[in-house]
Amino acid sequence: MEINKITNILSTTNKIISPKTQNTVTTQDGQKLLLSLEGLAKRNCLTTVGKDTITKDKPINLFHYLKKRLYSTNELNQVVLSTKNRFLGSLPKNWIEKFSEDGIKDKTLMIDEIFSNFAIQSYSKSTKNIQELKPQIDKLKNELEQILNSECKVEFIDSGVFGKVFKVSIDNEDFALKIFHSDPPAHLVHSHGRTKEIANAIYLNKQLKPNQCSKFYFGKIAADNIEDGYMVTKFVQDNKKPKTPQPFVRHQYSRFYLGDKEKSGNLTNGMIVDYGAVSMNYKNRNHQKYAKELFPLLNKGDVQAVKEFVNKHQNSNEFKDFFEFFKRKMKIFTQPIRFFNDLNSYTKNQIDSYRALGLDFSKIENFDYSTVPNEIINNLLELGFRIKK
Repeated sequence: MEINKITNILSTTNKIISPKTQNTVTTQDGQKLLLSLEGLAKRNCLTTVGKDTITKDKPINLFHYLKKRLYSTNELNQVVLSTKNRFLGSLPKNWIEKFSEDGIKDKTLMIDEIFSNFAIQSYSKSTKNIQELKPQIDKLKNELEQILNSECKVEFIDSGVFGKVFKVSIDNEDFALKIFHSDPPAHLVHSHGRTKEIANAIYLNKQLKPNQCSKFYFGKIAADNIEDGYMVTKFVQDNKKPKTPQPFVRHQYSRFYLGDKEKSGNLTNGMIVDYGAVSMNYKNRNHQKYAKELFPLLNKGDVQAVKEFVNKHQNSNEFKDFFEFFKRKMKIFTQPIRFFNDLNSYTKNQIDSYRALGLDFSKIENFDYSTVPNEIINNLLELGFRIKK
């Protein structure tokens, strides 16, 4: 079936088309056809991503597409295969100002090629030996100086499971350059790496305030078997101020959940600088509204305030919906082994405030403690748990 005919079908029917099952649709000329989007996608006719359909004769603007929501790695892989231009974002303003108006496009392509080649030439699973990277770093520095006509400094910062980070300094402005490894641990690919992190950065830059995450400038989302993935963001210098310890509460009221937030270097000065392991905490804004009111009370361990919170909202259907959602999210909190690991993060007042909210701690209190160390048992007793030894 030809692409233009498929596009005609999709644009002239109001029927919701299931990706897997055969669907009868009627074209503008009255012709009835059985259509399976998934089958057509496998034959390279089109790609379906969630509710979105992408045809090859009408390529998407990938940068604007990624601003819509957080996508899974599988969805991203489908989209990347369906687009020709994998460069995303725009150069910093003071770089663009160096070029003539009619030369911006060509210079952007040249800079993209410089960074892509650097990513390819510097590819390895992981290394912290800067001497191995010196030829590539020197080449990157020289090429940037030549095209931008400014002094440039490139400094190797660190290497991790998913890539390497460099500090690129041009015109007294610092940028973070991250290049990606294509073979990280398979069980982590769904949340990190060369497609997921760039997509997350674009979406979070759209959704969050400038002081909440490092600014995304540009990058290239990697494709299969090409090691040219990279991204350039604002380099955030650590102000070295002492960190104020905060009680560990896994499901706080922020809209997004940062799975790597406790790892050193992923948050700097309270800003997101590493975009791996980001997920949506609250899709429903009403849920987030109640959580924002509730969690500070739980963190303070203010039992009376928690009771007043429940009394104030208990007749609202929105609140009832939130509370069922909250209990599902907090199930992991009341799992004995997980709770034992985080035991020192809680006070008795905090536990009492969760009880006032109606959280069920029966799994912890009915747990078999015959092999549990006395230190954990004593801590639980201090927190007011009724332990059956």
